[in-house]
Amino acid sequence: MLDFGVARSEPTPGASNLTRAEMVVGTPHYMPPEQMISAHDVDERSDVWSMGALLYELVTGRLPFAGESAMEVVANVLTKPPLPLRPFAPHVSVELEAILRKCLQRKRENRPSSIRDLRDALGAA
Repeated sequence: MLDFGVARSEPTPGASNLTRAEMVVGTPHYMPPEQMISAHDVDERSDVWSMGALLYELVTGRLPFAGESAMEVVANVLTKPPLPLRPFAPHVSVELEAILRKCLQRKRENRPSSIRDLRDALGAA
């Protein structure tokens, strides 16, 4: 998954263009909790979170975690559940709502284990 908020195709003149392992880079609205805490602590389930956030936005027209600043979004991701889906998208099936809720679980072990598993769940729904 490519984060267009941080992607660039050409180096910025005069800037260090190397991303180091200890750097946390991403758009907070799509960044999973474990990535916000430690850039070393991401795996395939982190991509599931990001895809879940994107799907939530596509379905509802809103982001699952609101905030007026990046820090407020980070705080909400780390401490609050996603905004309820139904008020923004009452047409969504119960199955899709459950999948999105599962993708946005704070604990990685409660999410689908891979994008392939997410794809299969979406196909079944």
